[in-house]
Amino acid sequence: MGQLKENKILKSIASYLNVQNNAELEEVIKRKDTIIDDDKSGLIWTVLYLTKKKRSSLLGKSYEDEIVVRQWLEYASTHLSFISSLSSNDIQSILKEINAVLSDKVYLLSNTMTIADVVLYYMLYPVMSKLSLYDKECYIHLSRWFNHVQQDKRIRQSNSLLLFSRTLLYH
Repeated sequence: MGQLKENKILKSIASYLNVQNNAELEEVIKRKDTIIDDDKSGLIWTVLYLTKKKRSSLLGKSYEDEIVVRQWLEYASTHLSFISSLSSNDIQSILKEINAVLSDKVYLLSNTMTIADVVLYYMLYPVMSKLSLYDKECYIHLSRWFNHVQQDKRIRQSNSLLLFSRTLLYH
């Protein structure tokens, strides 16, 4: 992931977690850079560190939940970090995969919002913002989840509210 994009995502997550000042975030990022060379692991490590420090409830209710959250963070890091540079077919495959997972869940971890939902929201926002209403309907579970998550103003922050429609316009 590009450093600029990663820093923007980390700043959004830090804001959501109520990290009060930039100095605290910069210290965490600097510390991450000295411990971990891998950008992917660094993003995951930083998100987990900030979440444990500020709102550990976002890691789930049990150790097993935290493992699932970590798996989703790894998925985000490996599959979504470069999503804007992927082919249309690759993006569709990722969206279909997430859509299938969300077919019987409100959030990525059953009925509990976690930091994984927040991270995926930020990473998917550029793709979701480019989808037509028709395309969003093709990923109905992903669209439902995304629309639900974006309703939290603390998560959405300065992002525009994306439009989702259940009206049958295309027959």
